[in-house]
Amino acid sequence: MGKVSDLSPKKIAKIFGSLEANRLSRYEITSTVGVSRSSAKNIKKKMEYGDSLQDKHEGNCGRERITPRADRKIRGVYLENRKMSKRVLTEHIKDRCIQVS
Repeated sequence: MGKVSDLSPKKIAKIFGSLEANRLSRYEITSTVGVSRSSAKNIKKKMEYGDSLQDKHEGNCGRERITPRADRKIRGVYLENRKMSKRVLTEHIKDRCIQVS
C-alpha cells in the first residue's frame, strides 16, 4: 500500500458530524464517506481528547526551491560546455555559490 494524502476538511467534517450525532456506527460512516476505519477511529480519538482536527504539515519541509536567478546561472554553466560530465558540472555550479543537491 502506498502513501496517501491527508483527509480533506470536508471528509473530516462529515465524520466529525456523524460521530457527534451518534447516528451511524463507525463502519457505516466509513463506507458512506469513503475512508478507512482507522481514519474514523483516529478522528474519534482526537474528538475525545480535544485535539485539533487540522493536519500538522508545515509548508517549510522538503528541498529548497531553486530561484529564477539560480536557474539562470545553472543554465549558463551548462551552456558554456554542454559535454561536461555530471560531476564536473556540479563542481562548476558549486564554485559559483549555487546550492544543488
